[in-house]
Amino acid sequence: MIYFKTKNITSVNSELIEKSIRKVSLKRVIHLDFKSTTNHYGENKLFLGYESNDAFHISRLRFLFERILPKVIIRFDKLTGFTEYKIRVSLFSSILFLFLLFDTLINIYNSIKSGNLENIFGIVSLLFGLYIILIAIEIKLTERIINKTIRPDKVN
Repeated sequence: MIYFKTKNITSVNSELIEKSIRKVSLKRVIHLDFKSTTNHYGENKLFLGYESNDAFHISRLRFLFERILPKVIIRFDKLTGFTEYKIRVSLFSSILFLFLLFDTLINIYNSIKSGNLENIFGIVSLLFGLYIILIAIEIKLTERIINKTIRPDKVN
């Protein structure tokens, strides 16, 4: 998968970051691309986690009304000691993104070819723009929760 953003964490010790992230994560054995991240009520967890040989992947647990937001998956490399994480969208979200992008490009091409430039911003282009905004919102929400979780005064 393609990770499109990398974020470094320098303000907290890597062991404390790992401990705090694992503390608020439900561990699963199925890769997060194929697992629903609907919130498990009653459990004091913020993320759903999957551990591979070289990384720990998390995705934010979401409430039912937040299912419209694309699923974002965060990867902490074990080799870097949890001092940085990489961000990507899930497989389904990537496929939907590529479909909307392809459809938007075809829409723009057909509008230019036909000379009817009023149709450039069709419904597909608007959906594509909305989807990009939804991805940005989900990334910001996830980063905010990670930052609150790894604050030195919150880590036990």
